[in-house]
Amino acid sequence: MTHARPIAPGPVALVLLLLLAALPALAQRLPGSAGELEAYASLDARKYATARRQAEAILDEGPSLIATFVLGSVHYRGEGNHPRGLFLVREAKRMLVERYGEPPDDVAWQLWHKRIMLEEQWLLGEMDRREDQLKALDEHDRFYQPPMEVRRIWPLLKLGRFDEARAIGNRYIHDDDQWVRERAYNGLMAVEDEARNRQASYDWGQKGLTDSRKESCIIATNLALAARRCFKFGEAEEYDQIALKANDQSCPTPPYNQLAVVHLIQGRYQQSLSAIKELRKQPRTPDVRVQNEMDIRARLTELLYAMGQHEQAEKRVREIIARPDRAGLTSASAENIRLANHTLFHAVITARIHQQAERAAVRNLLGSWEARWQAQQLGTLRFEHARQAMKLAAEPQLVVDMVRPYYTDTMPWYSATLIDMLGTGVIQGMVRQARQMEPDFPELAGAYLDAMAGEVAWREGDWAQAVALADAALAKLPEPAVLLRHRVRAWRADALTRQGGDPRDEWAAVMNRFPTVMRLLDLALPVTVTHDGSAAAADAAERLGRSPRLAVRAGGAPFEVRLNAAEKGLSLCLYSAGGGRVNCAESEDGLEEAGVITACDLFHDTVFAPKVSLTQSDINSLDGRPQRVSAQDALKGLFGDFK
Repeated sequence: MTHARPIAPGPVALVLLLLLAALPALAQRLPGSAGELEAYASLDARKYATARRQAEAILDEGPSLIATFVLGSVHYRGEGNHPRGLFLVREAKRMLVERYGEPPDDVAWQLWHKRIMLEEQWLLGEMDRREDQLKALDEHDRFYQPPMEVRRIWPLLKLGRFDEARAIGNRYIHDDDQWVRERAYNGLMAVEDEARNRQASYDWGQKGLTDSRKESCIIATNLALAARRCFKFGEAEEYDQIALKANDQSCPTPPYNQLAVVHLIQGRYQQSLSAIKELRKQPRTPDVRVQNEMDIRARLTELLYAMGQHEQAEKRVREIIARPDRAGLTSASAENIRLANHTLFHAVITARIHQQAERAAVRNLLGSWEARWQAQQLGTLRFEHARQAMKLAAEPQLVVDMVRPYYTDTMPWYSATLIDMLGTGVIQGMVRQARQMEPDFPELAGAYLDAMAGEVAWREGDWAQAVALADAALAKLPEPAVLLRHRVRAWRADALTRQGGDPRDEWAAVMNRFPTVMRLLDLALPVTVTHDGSAAAADAAERLGRSPRLAVRAGGAPFEVRLNAAEKGLSLCLYSAGGGRVNCAESEDGLEEAGVITACDLFHDTVFAPKVSLTQSDINSLDGRPQRVSAQDALKGLFGDFK
């Protein structure tokens, strides 16, 4: 769960946090030169560039603890440079203590002392240095009253000291101060979440939402997460919408981040896309932007991965691995975040390898060399990162959390990537362990675990067991879990086909809702291939006959690929056995060999990716009615926001 973001010390926040009167009266009591107080006022007004310039001008003239503090806060809040900010804030504290004592005798300098210590503990929290954060709080409480106990909940829960955190939270939910109660409820939600008590976390969120009169963004958005953990997807959307209406600036990441996830779970690609677009429009302060940029990119990467845009997904997942977010603003551990990132990385790179196999298949031996070489390079890269994931997996609880549904940022619709990464034996053991850890929702959670165990059986070639576990999972998996349900249906259909069956309804459902999974799982769709007799169409038919995505039959297949030549290029369409068109790739690259190869590539990238419904707000429609366009077209306008 997410920690409420520290509000920058604006006028109201400063009064509340220091338990003082109005800011004008405070300004009159604060010691310091006119220039120092002016620099602090700029910081307080979030005019970070001005505050930096003013502080540096003062420091050019000589030492100044106030200017040092202001510069440290600018590095932290204005530029997201936490290490430099911490160094300067601590330097300001050292200067103050050496000059005025600890604590200072002068009440006015005590105000600065408290302000500096408050900034230090915030910094340490965002850097996920929890032991040091507790020491900073101890230091404050040794000198000043009232103690900042409610701020201890988060570092205590991050250190696994749940009972201590619960005791503080239970005391402060009755506090007279609304801000304190909000932190207490949010902390209790996070404690139970990290203790893996789904229902208890949800219940605390309900109480917190009532207490805050639905005006706390952080309570509402964390309740949305708790609802997802409890498989209540409709409620998750409802609470995120409540969070969007709150204006208390307590959310470090706008709720659109979670809405993008929930929409994608349900196979609502356009809504997920829209949520990410809205997310990109939301203003974020530099300190928060540095904290959660890669988390936002992960949401985009998941969408690209689901929609078959695997080259774009690879670009972004490499960035996520290279620059992971800090864990300071979330209850998840840094190891948990890294393992989730490696899982997404492995999934995307695997899809790219399968894509390169498609490229190679439709080219001759010489022409396929580049695709085969790139696949080999990607395979080496995947192996190297899998080794890093194995090191993290030495802590079994991390893997169990990944296997249990919705307890990490790895979504169940692709969490079976862990089977490739860690091996079937490891995952079988983790599934058995996870089944013993779901007292709140044993049937629902068990359905997700059946899906994982069934995919293990499928990968091991135990077709009968795979089908049995798929049936058990599909009987109880929530209907809104569309992508996972269709992943299960895809490998179930493959298992039935290998047993001699003809699960054409399953194949049809998969191709209608989640065709990308065919590439993700390296499956072949049973088809017949027909063409118009032209040389170009016949050439394309021969090339597609080698595709790893198609299992070509002479007749009786549930799908038909029809190839036709036109003036500018080829039309390559997939039809169901009943004659309904599933999807088409229309090429305009000519009818020569290069054009045929390009058309075959386009076929793979178009037919094995979902179509998306877009409205006039998304495309320049003449009549405003929803239109069906390709995943590539739907995403064109988004890439510029993620350069």
